[in-house]
Amino acid sequence: MSGRLPTPPSESNSNLQHGSTKAKPRLSKQQQQQNHAGSETRRRQKLEDGWSQLADLIPSVDRKEAKKIGLVSEKAIQFASEQLAKRKRLMEALEAKGVNIEQDLGIRVSSTHVL
Repeated sequence: MSGRLPTPPSESNSNLQHGSTKAKPRLSKQQQQQNHAGSETRRRQKLEDGWSQLADLIPSVDRKEAKKIGLVSEKAIQFASEQLAKRKRLMEALEAKGVNIEQDLGIRVSSTHVL
C-alpha cells in the first residue's frame, strides 16, 4: 500500500454514469419535482387499481365501497377466512369418508390451514 487516499472525483466527473464517458446533465429542481410527481401519481394509480381488483373479488363489497381501503381489507380478510374454513370442512368430510387428501388427491395440507 502506498498510504495515499483515493482522490475524490472532480466536479467535471461527478455527473458521469458508471462506465460511461459522456457527462449526463443534471435535472433542474423543477424537472426533479415533475418526475417525482409523475412517479407518485403512477404509484397511487397502481394502488387504486389493485384495491379495485381486490374489491371485485369479494362478493360482499359493492362498487360504492370499493374505494374504502379499510373496509375492503376488512372484508377481504373475512372472505378469505370464510373460504379457508369452508375448505377445511370439506377436507374433514372427505377424510371422514376415508379419503387421504395428500395421497389420493395430491393436495398438501399444513397444520395451520389447508394450502
